[in-house]
Amino acid sequence: MIEQQQQQKQKPERIPRHEYRYCRLCHKRGRNTSLIRPCDCLITNYVHVNCLAEHMLSNDRIHCDQCSGQYRGIRYSYTRKSFFEWLWKESTARNSLLSCISLLCSIQVCLYSLWQTLFTDELEDFVDDITDIDFNLTSDAIKHNMSIIMIIQVKIVLPVLSIICAIKQPITVWNDYHKYCQNHYNIYIDEALTASHQPHQQQQQQQ
Repeated sequence: MIEQQQQQKQKPERIPRHEYRYCRLCHKRGRNTSLIRPCDCLITNYVHVNCLAEHMLSNDRIHCDQCSGQYRGIRYSYTRKSFFEWLWKESTARNSLLSCISLLCSIQVCLYSLWQTLFTDELEDFVDDITDIDFNLTSDAIKHNMSIIMIIQVKIVLPVLSIICAIKQPITVWNDYHKYCQNHYNIYIDEALTASHQPHQQQQQQQ
């Protein structure tokens, strides 16, 4: 009887089930006091401090993927990613920048073509070519009119469209970088805060 009483005294006290919650990141159970509510999600809104810190650092995010609320309950600071960090981490960003540079280089050729057509002696020849329309329905007239259309496309339409696309490309690259900055940050976690929670989580894992 004495041994049984001693064994009962040595047994740890059972913690009521309602005092337990599950971390939605590591899926391990813990006391309410060891978990925090980092956002406005109504379901599975409990995480360990260390789990949240690792999640934020690995994803470069400070907002919840589900409710879009900024994480709270943990001390941290953040800065936006620089343009070069975006290029370094995202291969699509590098491809967009290369295409932007190539299009900007092609602008010079297009501008030169327009300049030669509209602001030099070639303008008179160009006007004569496009105004010499044959309204007959013969095969020669159709070929002649098709050649006029091709001249207009090559000397006017294509250079203008190329210039417009080349001007829009840097704007597109900048917008992509701006969207990236809204979801990715350089995050600095308070190490003292996370270190204070490590012994408590280790005790729970041993239990």
